Amino acid sequence: MRRMLPSFSRVVVAGLIAAMWMASPRALYGQATGVVLTDPLVRQIQIGPPPVGAVTGWDPATGVGIVVIPGIGVRRARLVGVPVSWAGKRVVRAVDLDTDVEFTAVLPDPPQLVPATVVRAAGDAILVRRRLRGATVTDAVPVGSVFAAKQGGVAPATRVAGALRRGSTVLIPPDTKAWARVIVRSDR
Repeated sequence: MRRMLPSFSRVVVAGLIAAMWMASPRALYGQATGVVLTDPLVRQIQIGPPPVGAVTGWDPATGVGIVVIPGIGVRRARLVGVPVSWAGKRVVRAVDLDTDVEFTAVLPDPPQLVPATVVRAAGDAILVRRRLRGATVTDAVPVGSVFAAKQGGVAPATRVAGALRRGSTVLIPPDTKAWARVIVRSDR
């Protein structure tokens, strides 16, 4: 029994050291100094109005975006709800993934899109034809850069039934990063 006691205390001490090692530096600093460090986003909510951030990138499949908040930094946030118009921009409700604090996020301006006609849809490339400065241009564009009109808005063409059929009209960015391009000039 006496021999077990020293080995048990060693295990307890090793466990405490491991727990302190795995604890966050903020928690250890707070325990050592008596000062409680607060996340800058939480502090902003506590002392003033909620901040407004700018969305720099987002994944439409998960609804998670990267938001830059002035004075606070870059945060990962879940974009919630439908965008609304505010001061000439589109904003959406955002919830910070680390602190669950809700704030407003300004969405980037959507790219200007031009109409094109689907020639063929094959895998991850879509052949589209459009008019450009008196010429007919056929582009092989990535499927992710092809959009279709849906209920007064724009959605990825892969999510709109029949949008990628031959002859249907789709929307593409005017300066596409085409994988291949064929330009046919006409005198008309």
